[in-house]
Amino acid sequence: MFKFKNVFLFGFVAVFVVGSLLVTEKADAGFFGNLFGAKKNGNNSSSQQANVNESKNENKAIQSQSMESGITAGVSIMKKGDGYAVIAGGANVKTVSVSGDVYTITAEASFGSSKFIWTLNATASNTKVTRLYGAPSTLSEISIGNNLSFNGLLDATKTSFTVNATEIRNFSVQLKDAQYNGVITATSTLNFFMLKDAKVSGDIKVIVDANTKIQSKLSEETNAPKHDITFSDLKPGMIVLNAQGVVDTTKAPVELKAKQILVVPKDAQQKEESQTGIIQSIDGKKIPTTMKILSSGGKTFTVNMDSRTAFLTTKGTWKTGVGGQGFFEALKVKDSVWIDGTLIIKTGIINATTVWQKIK
Repeated sequence: MFKFKNVFLFGFVAVFVVGSLLVTEKADAGFFGNLFGAKKNGNNSSSQQANVNESKNENKAIQSQSMESGITAGVSIMKKGDGYAVIAGGANVKTVSVSGDVYTITAEASFGSSKFIWTLNATASNTKVTRLYGAPSTLSEISIGNNLSFNGLLDATKTSFTVNATEIRNFSVQLKDAQYNGVITATSTLNFFMLKDAKVSGDIKVIVDANTKIQSKLSEETNAPKHDITFSDLKPGMIVLNAQGVVDTTKAPVELKAKQILVVPKDAQQKEESQTGIIQSIDGKKIPTTMKILSSGGKTFTVNMDSRTAFLTTKGTWKTGVGGQGFFEALKVKDSVWIDGTLIIKTGIINATTVWQKIK
C-alpha cells in the first residue's frame, strides 16, 4: 500500500480526500474533454464553486474554480493496466526546471482552502503540448504562473504526486496564427517594428527573427514580382501588405512573432494606372521617351516610354518597339492620348505600357 498524508491506494481503487475531493477508479468519461476543452469563466467572482459530475457508473470527480486564473480546477485518477492514469486541470505553475531534455514542473491546484501539488515530468518526444486555442506549443513556452491541464501516468514510486505527462494544455499561452496589414510606424534595432492596422486598437509589435521571411514588391498589384530583403530595409511609412505569424493578445502591445512579412517600399509604391488627357509637352528627341499630359481630372502626369511600350491609334493601328517608332515620332503637343501603365505614387510618373493616340 502506498500512503501519502491522507491519500491511500488500495489495489485497483484510488481514493483521494482533499477537502471535499473524491476520486475513484474510473473517471467520468467526459472529464478529460472538460479539462482540455475548458474556457475561462466569464464570471470573475472570487468565490469558489464546486460541481459534482456523476457518471452512469456513479463514479465521481469534483471540480472547483481556481482563483489564480479563472480556469476550472479538477483531478481524476483511474486504473490503467498496472498503473494509474491521471487527468487534471486548473494547475498553476510554481516552478520549472530543465535537465537535459526533461522538464520538471511543479503546479498547484486549489480546492477551497486545500492545495493539491503536482510534479510533472515531460519531454519533447513524449509530451504533446498545446496552447489555449489548440495550436501546437512547446515545453519551453511554459513558465511560472501559467495555468495547465494535463494527463499522464502516476509515478507511484514517488512520495509526492508525480506524473509522467503525455499531454499538457497551457491555458495561459493565448497564441494563435494571425495576419495583419497596415503601415510601419516605427522600427527598432532590437529586431521588431510597430505596425498600425486600422482594424486593431493600438499598434502591433511585430517581432522578427532569423527564420522570418521578409519580402518586398514594387506594387500592391497581385502579380507584381517579389524579392527578398532584410530587417534593416524596413522603414517607417512602408505599407505592410501582410505580416503573418503567431500572435499573443495578452501582451501590451499585442505581439506578433512573424513568420513572413510582405511590404511595399515607401519610395517605390506603385499601382496600375489608366489616364486620358492632352499632351502638354514632349521631349525633343527624334524618338520621344518622355511627355507630360494634363489628365481629364486636371492633374499633370509625366509619362515615360521605351521599347516595351505599345503604340495604338484609334484607327486600329498597333505597333511596339522599333516598329512603332514612326508613330511615336508623330506624337505632338495637344494630341489626345490614353495612357495605360504603372504609376509610381510618390513621383506621379507613369511608366507606360500602352499609348493610345486619339485620331479624329
